Amino acid sequence: MLLLAHSLGGVMALSNHPDSLYKALYHTDNVEKKVSIYLEIAKFYEEVNPDSVAFYWKEAQKIAQRLTNEKPLADVYSQGAFYALKQNQLDLAFLNFSLAARYYNLTGELKQNVKMKSMLGSICLVRDNIAEALGYYMEVIDVAEELKIYTLLPHVLNNVGNIYSNSDDFSTALGYYSRALELFREIRDTVNIAYPLNNLGESYYYLGNFDLARDYVRQSLMVAEKTNDRVLESRGWMTLGLIKSKLGDYSGAMADLQKSIEIVKSDFSVHPGPSNIHYSEVLAALGEIAFKAGDMGKSRESNLEGFSIARSMKQLGTVRNTARYLSLIHE
Repeated sequence: MLLLAHSLGGVMALSNHPDSLYKALYHTDNVEKKVSIYLEIAKFYEEVNPDSVAFYWKEAQKIAQRLTNEKPLADVYSQGAFYALKQNQLDLAFLNFSLAARYYNLTGELKQNVKMKSMLGSICLVRDNIAEALGYYMEVIDVAEELKIYTLLPHVLNNVGNIYSNSDDFSTALGYYSRALELFREIRDTVNIAYPLNNLGESYYYLGNFDLARDYVRQSLMVAEKTNDRVLESRGWMTLGLIKSKLGDYSGAMADLQKSIEIVKSDFSVHPGPSNIHYSEVLAALGEIAFKAGDMGKSRESNLEGFSIARSMKQLGTVRNTARYLSLIHE
């Protein structure tokens, strides 16, 4: 789970229609309040009129740049960064988050500064700039631990765990996932707790501790089913299937993987990107296990579909794995 959204502190709550905001703008002499009002008007138009968003954001920026107090300017860049992120303009988002972090730091707004740094880390992670992402995240962890920013910290810890997990350093990943789980429990976040639970389960699977893996995955599944997180639910059933495969229960493994496939297919219209990536991975796993079970028809069918999707999504590892089993089938 990537951390790609935070609420913006310091800006007026979005509750007014532009007409009332225009009146407030006309009747106030407070320059900092004018910045906040312009930002709120820009926020109002985010879903309907990009030109208006740009106009009112620039008005807020022009005023904020003339102030000696730099916090309003930090708020301007922060809101601009989140909007750019919604538009998938990663370069602009990165620039604005960097400026927001700088100005929040200058005004002593350390909690806001660390939120901006976490977003910079997440953008780096999306871009596969792993070393840079890790640098931002470790800085965030140090400050967030000291300031007890527990609404942010467990998300970042989970992301760092993912970085180590993706490099097959599961033992190191466990420490970050465990701390994330501890904090989600402490703040009683009954939704996001599913992520470190699942990630702990997957890590223990790769470390060969199947009992612990099964226990954590089952706990994650209970949450995912309640919150209707279909991709996470599918991942859980996939891991349970992989565990059964390792224990020689190919029939049970294939049944769990088939259930994983049915679940993720129901999520395509909601999350097409993540769903397709995970779908190809489940198909590849089913194709491999079917091959080991001697069901060459099922193996060929699953590997072919997995290969096709993985190639379109540029998942080179899955492409290689499915191609390998297809070649073995045809030998």
